[in-house]
Amino acid sequence: MGAKRRRIVWALGLVVGITCVAGAGQPGFTITEQMRTEAKIKQELMKAVLSWLSDGNVRAGDECDRLVHALLTTGEPSVHACFMGAQVANLRGKPLEAISAIEGAIEKYPDERAPVGLRVPTKVWGCFWIANLAKESGDMARAKRVYEDLLSTLKDMQTSDVVTYKTESIMTCELLLAEMEREHGQDKQKALSYLKAAEDAGEAGGARRAGIALRQSWARYESTRATKGSAVANAELPPVSDAFPAYELAAHHLFLTGISGSPLAGYVKGMNVVTKILVDRTVEGKHSQVDRDLARLGYGYDQHHKGNLEEAEKYFASLFEDDSFFSPVAGISLARVKKAQQDTGEARAVLDRVQSKYPGYDSVVTEIRRSWE
Repeated sequence: MGAKRRRIVWALGLVVGITCVAGAGQPGFTITEQMRTEAKIKQELMKAVLSWLSDGNVRAGDECDRLVHALLTTGEPSVHACFMGAQVANLRGKPLEAISAIEGAIEKYPDERAPVGLRVPTKVWGCFWIANLAKESGDMARAKRVYEDLLSTLKDMQTSDVVTYKTESIMTCELLLAEMEREHGQDKQKALSYLKAAEDAGEAGGARRAGIALRQSWARYESTRATKGSAVANAELPPVSDAFPAYELAAHHLFLTGISGSPLAGYVKGMNVVTKILVDRTVEGKHSQVDRDLARLGYGYDQHHKGNLEEAEKYFASLFEDDSFFSPVAGISLARVKKAQQDTGEARAVLDRVQSKYPGYDSVVTEIRRSWE
């Protein structure tokens, strides 16, 4: 398996929410009574959640609420228990309870590695998630405060605290704050200052270069769109010649914001439906284009990879119809899906539309056409 292939599978692991118990199976690891108690509650909670999701059973829903309370109040709940309880509360439409659970995790375990996916501390993952929950509940002021505090925290952290992702996390925070100021704060100049900061993030070597360069290009696009309009921004948009960094960025975002369904998705058989529920909720939301775009791109890629072409088509097509930095990436992805469906004529028509609306993608589209000959 090649390096890129391994990285793609790893990114998908973020989307479906691969979960593990830190330290399990290692020498000297001890199962405590608290762990046993939590494991029992989690097992019962998963049964209740699956029952509630399958048929909307009211009693199962009430049982979910009871078990979340038990999970969060029995002994000293682990960081994993806090986030699991938060995700169930989120599914149940109780964002304030979810936020409270995450705040508890941040207070008790600020520097402990988050229980899934990337090597990132709880205080970073938790704040991204809290801000997203605040946005979903319509509390834009709270979301903005959390992003501002998080940006300050990230800048003060040592690189080793978040391994290689400090710069990327800072840039993502700046892009989200720019959106908040532009769409909800009515402060265009402050939005532009956040975008300029993201543009000026600097360069990185090795595997990080593509991800940072992609975010810089995204920031420039948003700045142009804010000052000159979407038509000019689309016309001047340089191509994303390798789509993988965009898919990876989307996967990171779904993970950081809880939209991936972590740590429920993948925990037991049948729980991956949580990801689709949260993605669809995000896509239908009105508070953040960034969240909507990355949810569609990340989940569309996940479904394409799994061979669910009709599902992939739906999410890519929806994103392609919008004016977004990621729309041409979605358009090219949609064309590839159409080609896989043996609809070559429609695939070529989609490429024509990409080339017409985003002239900077001419070389990318031309190369794809040649590969299909």
